[in-house]
Amino acid sequence: MISGKYMVNMQEFRDILQKQFNLSDSDWDITKEYFKIEALESKQLFVKEGQIANKLGFVKEGLLRSYSTVF
Repeated sequence: MISGKYMVNMQEFRDILQKQFNLSDSDWDITKEYFKIEALESKQLFVKEGQIANKLGFVKEGLLRSYSTVF
């Protein structure tokens, strides 16, 4: 797991959401229950092939590539 400058904490995440969406304290209290912090190592997959993408991602720093397959 990544730590240090690349890891976002909940307060930092809240500040970003507050700035973008003007969340109230009560909005945050409801919203924070749906988030958990995860960090990806370089070249680690966010969603593997065949899995259903049932989560959202927030990129603090760096790059995230996206691929899709058409059947």
